[in-house]
Amino acid sequence: MTRRPMMPFLFGLATATALLGAPAAGAAEPSTVVDLLWVTPRGASGAPAPCARLLLVEAPVDWISGDAAAVVLTVGDADEVTAARVAEAMLAQQAAVLHLRFGRDGWIGGCNAALPEPPVELAYALDALRREGGAGLVVVIGIGAAGSVALGAAAEAASGAPGTGGSRLAAAVAMGGQGPAAFL
Repeated sequence: MTRRPMMPFLFGLATATALLGAPAAGAAEPSTVVDLLWVTPRGASGAPAPCARLLLVEAPVDWISGDAAAVVLTVGDADEVTAARVAEAMLAQQAAVLHLRFGRDGWIGGCNAALPEPPVELAYALDALRREGGAGLVVVIGIGAAGSVALGAAAEAASGAPGTGGSRLAAAVAMGGQGPAAFL
């Protein structure tokens, strides 16, 4: 009885494994998941406005309700590279990230006449992130011109005013604006 060399068998096994879709050695599993979050403004009476905005929330795969989150605020295209780096750093620290770019993008319904001002839009996004997204402590990071909105939200939350979310907004950072980074 003659022995067959093992190489053709191993080559065939490797080919079959590749064709059947087995993951390649060293292939990384996804480290984040993306979810959708509806942000709905409310009128003075507390009734929902006739419009909403759909935003993306990126979170680590093992993120659960009550874990930390970061809201990254931007105004224009010039801030997007920095926003992506900040989001990557927050995800590495196991925090979910909601990227909120102020302006007309993403609004659905009857908001065309009067969009909420950036501080009001941020307040609605924070409320949705806590109520629907289940976020625990939240950090707001404003990049460029959005930095003042982030600091304003933290100052309002620290004042303890009703409806500001109080202790759930842990901190705010303004970076990339006219001066050095600011923290509150």
